[in-house]
Amino acid sequence: MCKPGVRTVEIDRAVEALYAKYGALPLFKGYPGPTPKTPFPAATCISVNEQVVHGIPGQREIREGDLVKLDTACKLSGWCADAAITVMVGAVRPERRRLVETAEHVLKIAYEELGKRRWWSEVAGAMQRHAEAAGYHMVEQYVGHGIGRIMHENPQVPNYVSRDMRKHDFRLEPGPGARRRADGQHGQGRHARARRSVDRRHPRRPAQRPRRAHIRAHSGGRADRHRGGQERHRCNITSFPRSAWGTHVRTLCVPSSE
Repeated sequence: MCKPGVRTVEIDRAVEALYAKYGALPLFKGYPGPTPKTPFPAATCISVNEQVVHGIPGQREIREGDLVKLDTACKLSGWCADAAITVMVGAVRPERRRLVETAEHVLKIAYEELGKRRWWSEVAGAMQRHAEAAGYHMVEQYVGHGIGRIMHENPQVPNYVSRDMRKHDFRLEPGPGARRRADGQHGQGRHARARRSVDRRHPRRPAQRPRRAHIRAHSGGRADRHRGGQERHRCNITSFPRSAWGTHVRTLCVPSSE
């Protein structure tokens, strides 16, 4: 449905209808907002171009060349699942295509490294290094998370490495589904164990201090800041209101004069 002329609210309605068809509960709709009177109003988050994440579906029409970030979650048979994807609509500008392709490769690195590393920070570091080598920065305002019986579970899973992140690093271990192969090596199944001995004084908490940063590798990575290739760009993050529920994060990218 991500075609020129389609409104984002139409996509949201189609997703909600699909959930209803299979008896799944949309988890975003009704999610508590800043106040009890303003729960999230939609089954999806749809963010277009300069909107990084948590976009509210509305009357905005999709246009040729847009980057449309679709994010949704549901609960079925007692278990929760969420997923996100970035759709390039038609012919997109080279810098936008490069952004998406870099973010997809960052996610691929996570898949490949997960079964080889002992600590999550090792995986996150590999992701971060690739993004930065391509001329991008990681979004540090948002992190990944566990999911299971409820939508947001521990551990928090940042796609970057920082001093604060290392305090809450967690160990990767073979999970219950991992089987010992004939060659004596374990399978790739992993589960997380928190590194509690690092610092017991600080509870695990979300990343703070918004930074000038812009690749979100979680679930495909999407953002609309470009600072790579032959051109250099200066990007500033600002926020603007979007209905009573909250804000979108909006990025303004202009060629750097540096």
